Amino acid sequence: MRNKGIRTVALILMLVMLMGFASMSFASYPTPEQMGADVINSLKDAGKTIVDGVINTASKLISQIFSDIRESDWYATTVKKLVDMGGINGYPDGTFKPNNQITRAEFTKILVSALGYDNLKPTGSHWASGYVDKAVSIGLATSGELSDLNRAITRKEMAKMVANALDHRGESHVDNRANYRTLVTDYNNISKSYQDYVLKAFTKGIITGYPDGTFGPERGLTRAEASTVIIRVLDKNERKVPELPKPPTNSGINVDLNTVPITSEIRADIFKPGENIHDVDFSLLIRMWEPLEPQHNDIENILRARFGNAKEVSEIMNYIKEKKVRADELESKWWTVNGQRMIVESNPNSQNASITCWYPK
Repeated sequence: MRNKGIRTVALILMLVMLMGFASMSFASYPTPEQMGADVINSLKDAGKTIVDGVINTASKLISQIFSDIRESDWYATTVKKLVDMGGINGYPDGTFKPNNQITRAEFTKILVSALGYDNLKPTGSHWASGYVDKAVSIGLATSGELSDLNRAITRKEMAKMVANALDHRGESHVDNRANYRTLVTDYNNISKSYQDYVLKAFTKGIITGYPDGTFGPERGLTRAEASTVIIRVLDKNERKVPELPKPPTNSGINVDLNTVPITSEIRADIFKPGENIHDVDFSLLIRMWEPLEPQHNDIENILRARFGNAKEVSEIMNYIKEKKVRADELESKWWTVNGQRMIVESNPNSQNASITCWYPK
């Protein structure tokens, strides 16, 4: 009788706790990462049988665990794996909220825990300070980089952390990763200090970008995306490794210039028909402070892919190479090649030389 009475009291206490959670507004829910072990321990005290039903998810479908995830959702498998590992939790109302943005603190906590550093105590005023300090100490981030912990983490920040996480796990990176950058259509919009981290994560299959080929470096990361990224760090079978772009075997207006490998520091902006309001086909920018020969090679490969062996290509290349140092000037010079207008120009002492080509009218 005594044991039965204790169990009854425990169950009543647990119900009170759950009702308390249910009465909170959506905005006041603590995130699962903030709830952490304290809530789990409280539930354990309230009745182990029910706790087993909460934390043992391996035998359940993801749609049985969370009311807002379907088995057909693209992230269902990876979320399920991370939940089963105890790497991420849902909310007290039975939802996962897959499209909610994840904060720097939350992502850091999940990633650091996934690398084997769990149950870290705060080292400062923020609940995640212990995980942030650990992230810095193992090389995932630099000191002060994650100062605003409650801000949504950006995709470029995520890429840096997971690329460094691969280093921490002893993985090597793709040596010729620069050759893949044409597959990331907004590569030139990524801050230069983050570009190599994005390529490291991309070529290892950790991140894949959006259907239109963009990466979205300044966009936030959702809970679904974060779960997928973490699982891909841990499980190589879940990675989506891209294929190296194959150089075009022919030339002409229908050739996708994004398939031309770029190995230099040239900036190449390539547009599909109708994508640019000025009807630009491609725009190339030579950076005079970088080695010129590799940039010239990339330019010629792009011109050959578009115009083949047209004699104007050699003329254009000879003119571009006249600018050997910043002080040299390239007066604006126009060509028409296969019906397409093109201009090459560079002012004296300019750090750049530009080539712009428009689609035929």
